[in-house]
Amino acid sequence: MRVQIYRIDYVDWKGRNAVMYLHGYSISEVEEQAMVAQGVFKIMKITVNQ
Repeated sequence: MRVQIYRIDYVDWKGRNAVMYLHGYSISEVEEQAMVAQGVFKIMKITVNQ
């Protein structure tokens, strides 16, 4: 396994977008980290960044 960079797209209740990049071994690991960090934002999409 190798570490990959994942892009997490968020949107808040007003419709504003935010983006965060996380490093991880799997999408499930990154999804857990993204859910902890989301706060008032909702996760829209998680993609692998090349």
